[in-house]
Amino acid sequence: MAICKQLVELMGGTIGVTSTLGSGSTFWFKLSLPIGQKPPQEQAFEIKRHLRSLRVLVAEDAQTNQIIIRSILEEMGHQVTVVDHGQLALKALSEQNFDVVLMDGRMPIMDGLEASRHIRLGQWSDENGQLWQVKNPEVHIIALTANASEQDRAQFMAAGMNEFLTKPVQELLLFEALQRVIDEMPDLTSLDALLAPLPEELASKSTPNLVVEVAPPPVKSSLQEKMWLAFKEQAPLNLNEIDQAMAQDDWNTVAIKVHGIKGSVSYIWPESDAYHLAAKLEKHADAKEIQAFNSGFVQLKNQLQELLS
Repeated sequence: MAICKQLVELMGGTIGVTSTLGSGSTFWFKLSLPIGQKPPQEQAFEIKRHLRSLRVLVAEDAQTNQIIIRSILEEMGHQVTVVDHGQLALKALSEQNFDVVLMDGRMPIMDGLEASRHIRLGQWSDENGQLWQVKNPEVHIIALTANASEQDRAQFMAAGMNEFLTKPVQELLLFEALQRVIDEMPDLTSLDALLAPLPEELASKSTPNLVVEVAPPPVKSSLQEKMWLAFKEQAPLNLNEIDQAMAQDDWNTVAIKVHGIKGSVSYIWPESDAYHLAAKLEKHADAKEIQAFNSGFVQLKNQLQELLS
């Protein structure tokens, strides 16, 4: 409060407090400030389609986030496969080829860091001892996580990931990241297209290296509505799963589930009190600070109930 008093008085203001025993205190300050200018609003990015469709594998355990990411990627024109954790991602990569992987960091069974290390090694053994070979150990991996510190970034990159994006995902940044993947791919039309016969009107002409690009129509997104409906459906289930994990003293699962809620809230109410509270609760769960978690979890339930009502 001494610092606040100094700051207010340096700005030519006054500060005070009223307090009632047993009821609480109210701190106030008054400042005379000039009328500010409204900051320029950033123009929203309209989701567009890439000219080349990618096979994208998404590893994400929170169902709300799965729906959001799938919607964005499909509106960009890509083929999407979604799995719930890193082990399923490895199985998918062992069974088919993908152009890019969007990898969450914190997931049950196997997290994104461990899965990425196995991908780069090119093989892994499952719980039954069966050896699986990854078809493309050099596949482009993009971290997509709600943990956004520089330490997190360093850990993801050290595990072999190529890029790092944070939740809530910014469509423009994701679009640009996927465009970089496309730019690194061979510049060709599909082999089938190269072998297909030319139309009659072109067959008699010499058309070396003919490439015709047709700009796709703009895409109108109902993503906000999908996000809201998915979160409204999943939030009570996630809160119930946290209660069950707490009853079983399974704080790793508690942390994973809170992490998922934090990621979902970051899309719908970024920088809200609920988002910041979920971030604190994840740290409390990691540290097994039970009393602090219980107190904050009650607040989170109340905030989510208010937001969903």
